Amino acid sequence: MPKNLPAKYVIQVRGIIPVIMSNYELFLKVSNAEDTWDRFVQTSKRWVPYYKRFLEKWVIESCMEDNSILVVYENLVSDFEKQMYEIVKFIEPKEEVDSNKIKLILDAEKISSKRNVEDFRHFNEEHFREYFRQAETDLSPYLRAANIPTHF
Repeated sequence: MPKNLPAKYVIQVRGIIPVIMSNYELFLKVSNAEDTWDRFVQTSKRWVPYYKRFLEKWVIESCMEDNSILVVYENLVSDFEKQMYEIVKFIEPKEEVDSNKIKLILDAEKISSKRNVEDFRHFNEEHFREYFRQAETDLSPYLRAANIPTHF
């Protein structure tokens, strides 16, 4: 990320399991691939290294800069008003934040709560515990540094 530009960066991040579930859904939409358990497992294993590189570049390196703010998705959906207030104050520190406008956005956009992992059609507790516990363990320094929630 360029350090000498006046740009400000809002970096949004979320836990690895919801990321992999969402990326799998996107993969199915753009590829027209068949939705199978094996394809999900295969796809999920490929995403862990990408997620790690994202965390290294955008969370660990970039969030040390004064021109970036980290927004954890789970915090955004659980307390949208507070998170939006912090984002607005970061982007325009001298501006007065209109909480009524934030509430209007919240009402208009129907911001939903976080996705329940157990509701995912390919949820298999044994696989998720074994595989994602290992992934979260491997990524734990990054997850802790960014205060990203884990599932296992």
